[in-house]
Amino acid sequence: MATEAKRVKQNYLAIAVAAAVCFLFEAAWYTVFSMCGSKVSATTAPGWSIRE
Repeated sequence: MATEAKRVKQNYLAIAVAAAVCFLFEAAWYTVFSMCGSKVSATTAPGWSIRE
């Protein structure tokens, strides 16, 4: 039972680290693409206005 509780704590830590890394990666991704100044974005949905 003690090893089970330790494993669960490690899983919570892994989830927290993965969430933080994902957030930082996404923030860097949007920063880079907002700075490049392209008019067309891969995330632009049909019917949405494109920045000019």
